[in-house]
Amino acid sequence: MDQIYVEDKPRWSTGSEDDFGITAAFSSVPIISREFRMWCHEYYWGVYVAMAVFLMFYITLMCCEGCRRSFPCNLIILTLFTLSAATMTMFVTAAYSVESVMIALLITTLCSAAIIIFAATTKKDLTSCLGIAFILGICLLLFGLMTCIFVFFMHWYFLNIVYSALGALLCMFYLAIDIQLIMGGRRVEISPEEYIFAAVHVFVDILTMFFHILGVVGRN
Repeated sequence: MDQIYVEDKPRWSTGSEDDFGITAAFSSVPIISREFRMWCHEYYWGVYVAMAVFLMFYITLMCCEGCRRSFPCNLIILTLFTLSAATMTMFVTAAYSVESVMIALLITTLCSAAIIIFAATTKKDLTSCLGIAFILGICLLLFGLMTCIFVFFMHWYFLNIVYSALGALLCMFYLAIDIQLIMGGRRVEISPEEYIFAAVHVFVDILTMFFHILGVVGRN
């Protein structure tokens, strides 16, 4: 895989803190207000709209280098991406009990902090495992499709928990790799000019991890 070199190995913030702040603010509304939670239940189809918008802007940021490097187009797309992710998360958390959401949030926070510390301090070059990460992602995708089939036709609902647990572990692996890509000094690095690309990667890793953990511990 081609290397992306960075001079002097600079360390910089991705700016994903703002994304998490907005997402947390949106998600806290159905937790605080029972009436709003009931509204989310009534208009549950809103999660599919938010998901479609989220995927559209996510693919744009990942695949279109011109859009994510062109100001102010990059900030506009990033803002819409963040708002769609926050709205999607709001609808998802509204479908679970408050206790489940708080437990999933606590586990996600602790796991993310531990992974970031590990990735920053270990001498192991995790960026050399990008091929393994890709293969594991394909395997999880195929397992997810099989889970949908078995749950729909045979009602093996326990497979949902197994899938969520495996997905959470894979997201942790992805997060560790992305942290080393951002920090630099490894086989593969991300240029500081790609701060939006890095921010989106870290944000999606942690958000997806939260969804999978919620799928394990959550009660509807």
